[in-house]
Amino acid sequence: MQDIRRQRLWLLGASAVVAAVIVAIVIAIGQAGGGTAGTTTGTPEGIAATRALFAGIPQRGVELGAPRAPVTVTEFADVQCPFCGQSARDRLPAIVKRYVRPGRVTLVFRGLAFLGRDSLAGAQMAAAAALQNRMWQFVDLVYRNQGEERTGWVTDAYLRRVAVGAGLDVGRAFAQRRSAPAQALLAQAKAEARAAGVTSTPTFVIARTGRAPVAVVGNVDLAGPIDEALSGP
Repeated sequence: MQDIRRQRLWLLGASAVVAAVIVAIVIAIGQAGGGTAGTTTGTPEGIAATRALFAGIPQRGVELGAPRAPVTVTEFADVQCPFCGQSARDRLPAIVKRYVRPGRVTLVFRGLAFLGRDSLAGAQMAAAAALQNRMWQFVDLVYRNQGEERTGWVTDAYLRRVAVGAGLDVGRAFAQRRSAPAQALLAQAKAEARAAGVTSTPTFVIARTGRAPVAVVGNVDLAGPIDEALSGP
């Protein structure tokens, strides 16, 4: 499945591989990294690493980082997408440490659900976590403990274990996962993906005021496009 020689883009509502058509640059999908997922049945792995990664960084709903950072990177992802998981495990820590923690980049997560009920269940719980300003911890732990797509691994028991590891008020999260505010976040993610022309995950849209957004598709190194966006006036 995750053999890097067979890596493919995961499409919204389709199985064919297509090129993303967002404004400006589309970078072809890179080779998958070596990070592997933990467990979907026991205590989630990587809790301490997740908490340390995001400790002290401000969160506002789906946003992570300084509100006035010059560059915004919006990620469109599905919790079941294996290449989204690889990107989170292989690439995200360096991006957070190098760009987000110093206040240079704000990250925005837009959760999509196109691989079935597990995707929807995960996206709903992520939205509930956003209502507690702990969505990034939740999603990161999901990706650290990701199962195979369409195998029924996103159970309530699994979500509860991840929610505990992410430091959520678990009862509140379960109560709010299908609430109007949570559903509004999912609807906004879907609308923004449609408006941006997103056709595959993960897709990252790198934006800076006054410049055309740049789309980066797949599990690739974001440092170059981010540095380019940060350069100049």
